[in-house]
Order: sequence, then C-alpha cells, then structure tokens
Amino acid sequence: MGILQTDAYARAIFSSSHPRESADLIDGRVAARLRRREVFERDKPPPLWVILHEACLRTVVGDRAVMAEQLEYLMTAMTSPHVDLQIMPFSAGAPGAHTRPFTMLTFDGSPTVLYADGPQGGKLYDSADTITLHLDSYDRLRANALSPAQSRVLIKTVLKGYRS
Repeated sequence: MGILQTDAYARAIFSSSHPRESADLIDGRVAARLRRREVFERDKPPPLWVILHEACLRTVVGDRAVMAEQLEYLMTAMTSPHVDLQIMPFSAGAPGAHTRPFTMLTFDGSPTVLYADGPQGGKLYDSADTITLHLDSYDRLRANALSPAQSRVLIKTVLKGYRS
C-alpha cells in the first residue's frame, strides 16, 4: 500500500513497473505515495496495523542499499505507538485469506469501508458482505502472522543480510 515505503523503495517499484514512463511521471507517483504518510504527522494520528508477507522483506527491490534503508524504516515505524506491524512468515504456508492487498478503513460513527488496489487503480467497497469477508481474512492473517516482537526480530535478521 506504500504508506510505509521509503522514497528509494517507492521509486524502484514505480520504475520497474512503469519502465517507459518519464522521470517526471515517476517523481510524481513517488511524491503522491509519500504524501500518504502526512496523516501520521498529526497530533493524534490514526492507528495503523499492517501485515506484510516475508516475501516483501526478501524480494530485492532496487538494490541491497534500497532494501536496507527500507527495512530500517520499517524498524523505525514499529517504534510508534500508532503502528502495529506483523510479518506473515513463509513458514505459515498459504495465508488462507485474500492475497491481494487491501486496506480496512474504520471510522468513529461511520461504517467501515474497504480500499483495494488493482491494476486499473484503487476502488472503495462498502458492501456489508464484502467488508465481512475481508474482516474474516484480516483476522486469519493476524492469527497466522508473527507477533510484532517476533516480526521485529525477523526484520532485523533480514536487514543484517542486506548490510553484509
């Protein structure tokens, strides 16, 4: 979803997925992605709970330096009381849930909505059946992912590999 990506990581993602775009277009995409983080600079930022698959840590995006910077950023983000980060390890097997990225947006006094990115762009869903299905998937992901403390250890271990 990009909210926890560094500039270099986002740039590498966009450059590899849009190899024919100009540098200016890539710059615009990166800037837009990084602006999403501004919500966490508020006095009372919303809580963020992210579950990443271990493949996100081990798939080299850009190069080793980009990956080291990205994992360091994740470690820093995890120190925030507003961020919970869990890793779904390879050892958990198939996640038993929807594998396409999705974001559940919950609001005080308003219904929960689902945001999902796809090849043609993002889409909001407010159907009760769709929300229920994805909430169940989210619960399964959280139950099978490493704890935040175990996730931190795994990130630190992978980070050492990129630094060496």
